Amino acid sequence: MKEKGIVIKAKDDKVLVKIERRSACDRCEQSCGLAGDSNSKQDMYVEVANTVQAEPGDEVWLDMGDKEIRGAAFLVYGFPILALILGYFVFSILGSAVLGYSSEPAGMVGALVFLGLAFFVINRVDFFLQRKSRFQPRLIGSSSRDRSSKEPISSREGKRR
Repeated sequence: MKEKGIVIKAKDDKVLVKIERRSACDRCEQSCGLAGDSNSKQDMYVEVANTVQAEPGDEVWLDMGDKEIRGAAFLVYGFPILALILGYFVFSILGSAVLGYSSEPAGMVGALVFLGLAFFVINRVDFFLQRKSRFQPRLIGSSSRDRSSKEPISSREGKRR
């Protein structure tokens, strides 16, 4: 996934990049109201390694692999739902067969317990993945604001050869 941003601050070998956060309804021209206030713009700030010698005010292009984004999306959205369902069935079966409780209340308690465990696991995995470079965005191109081309420098250099 590629995003365009603006360098806010450069320090040593890192830059702080401001990216405009977008929603799925960002490009929709309908005013259906289903998305609520999702068309409002919010800025997101990311610190990345300055591999293209970008300076404050430069437009830069960031990239993060699609596979990593899909994995992170599953971890944040899919894993808690699966844990919730699994917790319900595990505690429902154990509650009625082993402990002699009614299966419904035991299942609800189990769903909440597994959901809590899922968020704990997500927190620990997030802490671990923050250290992995492949899960961090990286700069793939830059152009200063006064240049006429909107392509990344790396793309323009490839066309000259």
